[in-house]
Amino acid sequence: MDNTIFDDVFKTIIERMPKLVIPLVNEIFKKSYLYDEKVTNISTEHHTEDKKIISDSVLEIKKCFYHIECQSSPDSTMSIRMIEYDFGIALDYAVNVDGEYEMKFPKSAVIYLRHNKRTPDNLSVKVIFPDDSIHYYQIPIVKLQEYNSDEIFEKDLLMTLPFFIIKYEKDVKKIATNSEKKKAFLDEYNSIMERLKKADILAGSDTLYKDLISLMKRVADYVLKGYKNLQDEVDNVMGGKVLELPSDKLREQFAEGKKEGKEEGKVEGILETEIETFKRCIKEGMTKEMALKISGLPEDKIPTEE
Repeated sequence: MDNTIFDDVFKTIIERMPKLVIPLVNEIFKKSYLYDEKVTNISTEHHTEDKKIISDSVLEIKKCFYHIECQSSPDSTMSIRMIEYDFGIALDYAVNVDGEYEMKFPKSAVIYLRHNKRTPDNLSVKVIFPDDSIHYYQIPIVKLQEYNSDEIFEKDLLMTLPFFIIKYEKDVKKIATNSEKKKAFLDEYNSIMERLKKADILAGSDTLYKDLISLMKRVADYVLKGYKNLQDEVDNVMGGKVLELPSDKLREQFAEGKKEGKEEGKVEGILETEIETFKRCIKEGMTKEMALKISGLPEDKIPTEE
């Protein structure tokens, strides 16, 4: 499916770049979380009698659940799908309070990478309960193309940058064949790259910076396919082609170090490698869960802070 690239990039950001997710949550839900707040990814798989439901992202921040879906285009069934997802999440985390079950729906939103004039600002479902009381399930729609580059940097919405190029997809042919349009387009991306280098939220994490650029290139290559010259120019603006995420390289380096340790029979060396890899992942802004997953370090072996 063509839109798999967008799904994959969104889920990669959610899973590996939690620091960049916080500003988006703050923007959508009018919160003020600090950027180093712990973000926990919750299982997004729910089962009904006849199907399996997998949502894009369910996050827990300070004991509050957030559910965000990313859609490439408006979908007439999205409101029903969202209430189905959210009911499953609420059911999974229902609690018994003094003999009475309590279900709390997550705070939810849908991001549309594309939208049109008929796209509403909210999704809504009219719910009629057995006692005939009426409630409206409503969640906001985020129209990503309404954000310009200034707003993105002012609000630290850097996780949206890989999708920024989608607003140009209808004009790619004109941009590729018109020197003035091409210059304006490349100038904007040069400006974005310069601002990225100075972004406070990326300070101190070279891997996070490079991972984000890598994802920007992947989406740009997809949107600009068929226009090789323009594709190459955009890649050059972003620093040339990158075939893998730096965090993927961390996995490879750890696996190689562990293999060497096994071959040499150095059990202690393997644990040292796991600890060092864990520390490096944390330093690069990854969550504890992701650092444990990459390093293979047992949770009970996490080093205490000195």
